[in-house]
Amino acid sequence: LSGGPAIELLDKARDLDTALDDLRSSTQPLTHPITPLRARRQTARYLVALLETCAYHARSLAATAELLPYSKTVAADPRLKGAGRRIAHNIDVLVARVEDDDTEGVAETGPSLASMLETDRPGLPRHDRVTDRVLRHLQRLDEGVIGLARPLGVPVSTPANTASRGPAA
Repeated sequence: LSGGPAIELLDKARDLDTALDDLRSSTQPLTHPITPLRARRQTARYLVALLETCAYHARSLAATAELLPYSKTVAADPRLKGAGRRIAHNIDVLVARVEDDDTEGVAETGPSLASMLETDRPGLPRHDRVTDRVLRHLQRLDEGVIGLARPLGVPVSTPANTASRGPAA
């Protein structure tokens, strides 16, 4: 969407759905109503719900990219590249934490993508409905990824460059 090399996003979205189905199946014993592990049940339900939300927005972005593979208006928006870079960094930090590769990584937050839709600032192109839709899906995806940081114990840096640490996992 941001003018990078074309890849099969719908295939990636299908792979994401398959992985989410596998996760849902593997957490089913934890999320069963009569499990004695209530805290884990709540955490597992919360994580699966957040991941389902993220998957929905990722699918929506993939579908939009397939509909508009060479959209000049979306690709020209510099906000897309920055938001995508931040989301990719945060996903990498979460994956490293889950795999125990990096326990010092910090997830980054930034300005709300909705606030970035304001076109009063000079130098930013006027956006259209498609760019608006893409940025809103990215906003929800960003919120979901940051929401995953807390239960995983990943610290989150705020725009003021202060890190808040989530509870230990």
